[in-house]
Amino acid sequence: MKDDGEFIESAVVHSNFYGTSFSGVDNLLKEGFDVVLDIDVQGKQILTDSSRFEHVTVFILPPSLYELENRLRTRNTDSDSIISSRIRNASHEMKFAQDYDYIVINDDIEIAVDSLCSIVKSERLRSSRSIVN
Repeated sequence: MKDDGEFIESAVVHSNFYGTSFSGVDNLLKEGFDVVLDIDVQGKQILTDSSRFEHVTVFILPPSLYELENRLRTRNTDSDSIISSRIRNASHEMKFAQDYDYIVINDDIEIAVDSLCSIVKSERLRSSRSIVN
């Protein structure tokens, strides 16, 4: 799929290959769904540069790098080297938060989800998306 240009964005992140297909997003949009992509800063930049889809960007921040490391260790799913790599990557990526339309701090999951829902609702009401135009 990558060789055939079927991905909106793709990247190797934390030693894993990730990608988002055009067809998957196209199908959901045609059905009237809002589509939320969980992509890193590389993917966001590719999406922004491609401009095929109208989109809104939200950077999800941990309350702190210390808390992020604590959460990763509590999951007990990654080795120390993977956790260290993820913390380094997060520290680097957090420098790009100001390039996003919105920032949500994931300190309390219910508040973070409510914030994301509020962003979606607000963006649906944007005058440029109105059927009146």
